[in-house]
Amino acid sequence: STSEGLARCMQSDAKLGLMNPKGPIVGRCHSGGIFDGGTGIMIGDRQIGNWLIGQVIDETLDEEAVRGLARELGIEEDLLVKEAKMVPRMSREQFELICKSLHVFGAQLSKQALRILQQRRHIVELQRMQLDMAESEERYRALVQRSSEAILLIEPDTRQVIETNRHFQELLGYTETELQGMKVYDLVLDTPTAVDRYYDEILPVQNELPVELRPFLHKEGHVVEVERTGVMVHLK
Repeated sequence: STSEGLARCMQSDAKLGLMNPKGPIVGRCHSGGIFDGGTGIMIGDRQIGNWLIGQVIDETLDEEAVRGLARELGIEEDLLVKEAKMVPRMSREQFELICKSLHVFGAQLSKQALRILQQRRHIVELQRMQLDMAESEERYRALVQRSSEAILLIEPDTRQVIETNRHFQELLGYTETELQGMKVYDLVLDTPTAVDRYYDEILPVQNELPVELRPFLHKEGHVVEVERTGVMVHLK
């Protein structure tokens, strides 16, 4: 190779690597007269790579043309003629068909690369959201557990105990595990009808329960008078 040949080769590769959405770019290499083809690989509207093929000669490149090219590049004529005879021969039509297939494959790679990028962005966003939710949940639990008030969370449709803090557990003498298997009916002396009225009629309208002194039932069987209030809390 010569410096002139290298420069021409780089110019050819640069042209072949240009993005053409209509199809592949096909042309002769400026340094050797052989056919090359190429297509770009995209992510969205950004080109991230090239796919080049070639190194074939068609029937129109005769020995005299090869000798003329050798003189332009400063290469021994007989040597370039010998090397040219070793290059695979193919009609331009056949090579262009191969390049069109290359372009189709390149377009598929571009779509796949875009999907992978979008998936990775989605995963990163999900991870960020999960981290934010974990941090929010940690702050929420710390607030509930450190509160000086007795806190009881009830699922309003099933009346099932969702969560309690240490002060509520000590107030009625239950462990956290025992309370998680109970319903609000098990903890108060109100009738089921009265309890249902709070959750079916008052809370949906007012979004809170009034402050009242209500009788709760201790694990050991005695009554504990509790100043009770409540609000609707929406947890995702």
